[in-house]
Amino acid sequence: MMEFLWSMGPYLLPLLALSVYSGGLIVQKAQKLGSAKALTPQKFAALLDRVAAGQRTGEGVPPEHPLGVILMYSSEPSNLLQARAQSLLADLENRMTYFPALANIATLTGLFGTVVGMIGAFLALRSGGGADPSSLAGGLGQALVATAMGLVTAIPSLTAHAVFQRQIAEVASQMEALLSALLPVGPGNGSA
Repeated sequence: MMEFLWSMGPYLLPLLALSVYSGGLIVQKAQKLGSAKALTPQKFAALLDRVAAGQRTGEGVPPEHPLGVILMYSSEPSNLLQARAQSLLADLENRMTYFPALANIATLTGLFGTVVGMIGAFLALRSGGGADPSSLAGGLGQALVATAMGLVTAIPSLTAHAVFQRQIAEVASQMEALLSALLPVGPGNGSA
């Protein structure tokens, strides 16, 4: 197997490393966001009703969930509570920019391998003087494997990025709504 990969060109090793790193990052973010999913509209409406009634407990909200953390510290001054919410959101967004970067790097590395493979195929064609299929096969195979490996890394990375961004946006929206319900409106809060 290693002979095959090495024969396909040394640029496949970075593609394999990118693929493994991307897969690990997807698993890590899925676990992190698994415990921070947005509440269903019914559960969130019930939570807001409890807050409006003066209850600041997170019934049905795990204490490690961002909304549970906000409720746990709801008696803090408003500026500290807002800072805590920003910190929670920053933690959820941590390393999200890696996904598009990994996808771009993998795509460009695969493209580089494709170009190198095609150059090798054309050089073999030129030096052989004819269209010998066996001399072309190595370069074309190298080009196709590089393209495939780049896409195998890029597609899951971009898909995960889109899914995770949506989940984070939903949680952020609920955090903002909960903060609006918890924080008093007035000059001390920065509102008019």
